[in-house]
Amino acid sequence: MDEGRTFLKNVFQQPADMIPNYNEGRLEICFYTMSTRLKNKSLQEFCDIVNKKNFSYPEAKLKLLFKAA
Repeated sequence: MDEGRTFLKNVFQQPADMIPNYNEGRLEICFYTMSTRLKNKSLQEFCDIVNKKNFSYPEAKLKLLFKAA
């Protein structure tokens, strides 16, 4: 449990680019590379799970799309 919490804390502190794509109606959140291959794999899995939820950015009506580097 502590490992998962620590990982998520790191994800939310991880630098990322926010790229609005108004033509396709989405806001792409592109995380930078993490420190290890395992963390990058976990980040990709996290992005895949969150993307299935189809979250939208408030008031902009843009679907959030998370990507791992």
